[in-house]
Amino acid sequence: MISSKFRDQRMGLMLAALVLSVSLSVSAVARLPVLGPTNWPKDSYKKAPGARGQRIFHSPEGAAAALIGAMRIHDGQKLSDILGAEGKKIVFPVNSAAELRTVCDRVVRAYHERNRIMKVGSSEAVLKIGTDERTFPVSIERFHGYWRFSGRRA
Repeated sequence: MISSKFRDQRMGLMLAALVLSVSLSVSAVARLPVLGPTNWPKDSYKKAPGARGQRIFHSPEGAAAALIGAMRIHDGQKLSDILGAEGKKIVFPVNSAAELRTVCDRVVRAYHERNRIMKVGSSEAVLKIGTDERTFPVSIERFHGYWRFSGRRA
């Protein structure tokens, strides 16, 4: 009788330890930091009504990631969609393919050296890039609950 009671207690402890280890491992996975860019839903890159044909984003970080992605592949049309016509004129004053490629490569290289988003207020942010933290020429603004590049100098 004593041995069966001891065996039941031991089995209960083993079962409790198993349940605890599984729950701890699941919660540890849930707490792992997210590495790399955040993947927002597809609508984060939609064009908003009244947004001058620009794409809007859920966060300033999403806007910056989309900008760098378009610059990495030298896609002028995506850059126009992201920056807007006015913003693209500020970043790329001359409309040549060679200059587009040069500016894009320079910005992408500086972005990968160091980057951060600095909030200027509740409705404006600026992208700082490079080891000397140069301000990207176009600021990011809040627009109807979303974020977009403002089309004016930062």
